[in-house]
Amino acid sequence: MPHIFSFGDLIFFACGGTRLYIQATSDEQWRPSSILYFLVDDLQAARDELIGRGITFKDQPRGIYTDEATGSQEWMTFFEDCEGNTLALMSRVSAPRV
Repeated sequence: MPHIFSFGDLIFFACGGTRLYIQATSDEQWRPSSILYFLVDDLQAARDELIGRGITFKDQPRGIYTDEATGSQEWMTFFEDCEGNTLALMSRVSAPRV
């Protein structure tokens, strides 16, 4: 599998159109589930819509990775479903044109 990027203790791989990530966690942080990421065009608009439907987010949207070759960025924000599973919205933002 091609390595896409690493960020802190996260490692991301391309897996046939799906992104696989592996993270080292302590025993206290380990959970028996995986995070499901929803790719959206407009992170803030999608977040606002979910907040309007009663979803509470764990954080503010933040950039987690910048591709130095293209300047594009990946942004994320996290929330939980009714069973406590972590979910996230993700958006890819193109580099500004100059």
